[in-house]
Amino acid sequence: PRSIQAGRDRAFTLFPYWIQHVGHNDHYVLAQLLWQKDENYVNLIYDKSTGASKYIPKFEEGTLFAPRIVTDEYVLSWCLWKELEQYVPQGLLDNSSKIEYERLLESEMETNPILIKYYFKK
Repeated sequence: PRSIQAGRDRAFTLFPYWIQHVGHNDHYVLAQLLWQKDENYVNLIYDKSTGASKYIPKFEEGTLFAPRIVTDEYVLSWCLWKELEQYVPQGLLDNSSKIEYERLLESEMETNPILIKYYFKK
């Protein structure tokens, strides 16, 4: 509501960005940063072993990424059912998942948030 937006507006007058989400494991620190202008998001992935950082606005597939919970094996995120296409590209799904994906996209009623699990490459 209004007080949350007022708080954000005040924060952006003091700082050029807002740390939306942050998590870490033994290998990485992951954070999602938000810029005031155009509600731009970027993900920062910091590799603890090398000290290198990567800034990723979207994955190669053009999808959004919001690291909510970070473990050593995976990152857990979630989105609203209307946002599913922005977070999960249909081309990466197996046949049974595609059926459920289509069902969710065609739904006219709001559902619970959709959990998304991203595994780290080994």
